[in-house]
Amino acid sequence: MSHPEMTPSMEDYLEAIYSLVQENKVARTRDIALSLSVKMPSVTSALKKLSDLGMVNYDPYQYITLTKEGERHAKQTLQKHHTLKEFFESVVDIPSTKASELACMLEHHIDMKGLEKFSVVIREYKERAKG
Repeated sequence: MSHPEMTPSMEDYLEAIYSLVQENKVARTRDIALSLSVKMPSVTSALKKLSDLGMVNYDPYQYITLTKEGERHAKQTLQKHHTLKEFFESVVDIPSTKASELACMLEHHIDMKGLEKFSVVIREYKERAKG
């Protein structure tokens, strides 16, 4: 994690907000709660913390938006998830649902340098599979 105060749970909130905004153009507290299967007070608490860290723009009863830093962090976490999931599916041959679960657990504990190594393995694996 690049931001020292960020927890895996907070990264999950950023991912959820980013995905909701991509799908619906807005993110609301209740949609975040549904997306993450958590209660509304948990969302409110997390949004306050993320706001204090400069990751989200949050005012009660308003739409939630990501700051530039929050969006960067969300995209990075999603990139980690997609790459790890692809690794587990393609290289290790784990079914998609389980691969996604594993990716979700690991995405919070790997830096971008480590992620690049997974990308290299995936590319090499696909090249060998072609030829």
